[in-house]
Amino acid sequence: MIQENELRIGNLVNYENEAYCVWSEIRKYSVTLDNLKTRHIGAAAYDEIEPIPQTEEWLLKFGFEKTNIKMSGCNVWQKGKYRVLKSYLNDDNSYSLCIDGITPPTWAIAKFEYVHQFQNIYFALEKQELEIKK
Repeated sequence: MIQENELRIGNLVNYENEAYCVWSEIRKYSVTLDNLKTRHIGAAAYDEIEPIPQTEEWLLKFGFEKTNIKMSGCNVWQKGKYRVLKSYLNDDNSYSLCIDGITPPTWAIAKFEYVHQFQNIYFALEKQELEIKK
């Protein structure tokens, strides 16, 4: 379950096994959602929505490109000055966000496991949303 204070309008969540966007209202007990495929808008209680696990597929949708860089046992994706690292040496589900050019290059400015967390971190840094590439 996602807590109310974790969400912003524009965050992506899982509802009924599909990706939805938090649309217009975040209330104490529910949120208004927009289905990304059908454009159906409706409300859902917090106990009905789940976070979307961060995956390579979502990184690619957000415009990150997988690189051939291998550092500290991690796969690396890059978009502009940002690098996302994911360890392939352990079963940890977290990703790390780093800024290109910082030494050592694996110093993470944030860790995240879910798409909405990544969206919120990126928005806090850039003051703009991660756009989904079509």
